[in-house]
Amino acid sequence: MMKFLLAAMMLTFTFGEAFARDIPAGPIWNNNHAQRVCPRVCSNNGLQWDGNWRTTRWGQESVCSCVRDRRDDRRGERKFVLNIGRRTFSGQSTLPLKRMLRDQYGIQLNRFDIERVRLVAKSRHGRGTAKLKVGQWESYPEIIQGNPYDFNSNENYTFDRINFRNNARYSQNGPWQILLRGNIKVRKVVVFLKRNRW
Repeated sequence: MMKFLLAAMMLTFTFGEAFARDIPAGPIWNNNHAQRVCPRVCSNNGLQWDGNWRTTRWGQESVCSCVRDRRDDRRGERKFVLNIGRRTFSGQSTLPLKRMLRDQYGIQLNRFDIERVRLVAKSRHGRGTAKLKVGQWESYPEIIQGNPYDFNSNENYTFDRINFRNNARYSQNGPWQILLRGNIKVRKVVVFLKRNRW
């Protein structure tokens, strides 16, 4: 009996982080509809759909059951999607990644180091720039592609993807920010964190 209890406890500690999280998805009408909706809902929250869903308020609200993406686990990374909602920024602007991660996910950032960041955005004339700032370190500015014709479109293919890798020696001290310059519309920011050793 004692061996059985110990084995059950080990399984709980080993797989505890794999438990599903329910993410609101609006009304889902049937399994075919869930196949189209849930993968996107989970992906937008840095998770992976486990194939389950349920209705919480008939005709109004359903939830998708999401778990951590195993591909990120193999790299030792965790992916967090910060939805900006296609917000437009002008001139010099700052995306405060630490504050956004706390607000949207409630995680304790002192347990993580920032590994890399993906910015999904576009600029009105293709001349906007973005930099990643971690503490005192800043990346080189990257050009954000775009054109006036596609600037007001919500189609995903009109957004550029800019990838940054954190080259700061320490990422715990100081801000984590994306520094924008120009007329830029941001769809989302994907932040990849790695649990630190401390």
